[in-house]
Amino acid sequence: MSRTAGGAFLFVDEAKEAFRLLLWRMATFAGVQVLTYCVMDIHFHILVRVPDKAKWLSRFHGLDGKEKPLALLAFARSRDYVRQLRA
Repeated sequence: MSRTAGGAFLFVDEAKEAFRLLLWRMATFAGVQVLTYCVMDIHFHILVRVPDKAKWLSRFHGLDGKEKPLALLAFARSRDYVRQLRA
């Protein structure tokens, strides 16, 4: 849970939608499963399931192991940023 200072309104309807989209992108990047969430005007709640560390890291083994983190990073950063890392 997180809340704004002083009760200031942070999430108007457009900001709630932007937050929702960002939430799913960051969950994919971090490897967590969003079980439920609620975004209100001055705060939000998120309940996530954190994966087993060994299972999560095993995704990056194998011949294409170096490419997988870059593909995952695309969920959190711009395509240009990932392209520069590849270069």
